[in-house]
Amino acid sequence: MNLKLQLHQHCQEKLLSRRTTIETAIGGVEESMRQEGKSTAGDKHNTARANMQLERERLGNSLKQIDILLMQLKRIPTDGESDPIRMGSLVKTTAGSFYMAVPVDLCSIEGEPVYCVGPKSPVAQELLGKSNGQSYSLNGQTFTILKVD
Repeated sequence: MNLKLQLHQHCQEKLLSRRTTIETAIGGVEESMRQEGKSTAGDKHNTARANMQLERERLGNSLKQIDILLMQLKRIPTDGESDPIRMGSLVKTTAGSFYMAVPVDLCSIEGEPVYCVGPKSPVAQELLGKSNGQSYSLNGQTFTILKVD
């Protein structure tokens, strides 16, 4: 299996795991809201219910964001050359390796650490459109692009 495909699958697994965690939390909040609905504690009841509703909305927004990232990930190609750098590129630089996809985390593929970054990250903003051998600056430091896959 090629390295980009492994990274793509890693990103998908992480996003699906986050989605499951959020869905579980939503279920817990909804169950608490049902239990709270049986209470007759007056103002305390209303405040607790309002706080639970706010938490439910926050979790719902997080779930929407995960779904957007999953849709973006599905549109990213995992094969072919990608020089100049674009979404789906695996870029090795003097600062480390970056997979241009979605913001997930640092992962290790075949013993090499790779940062999975989204298009809005500062490093992606610097790298997108550049080619092998070019330099870029980030936080006042200059780095060189060593390899683009």
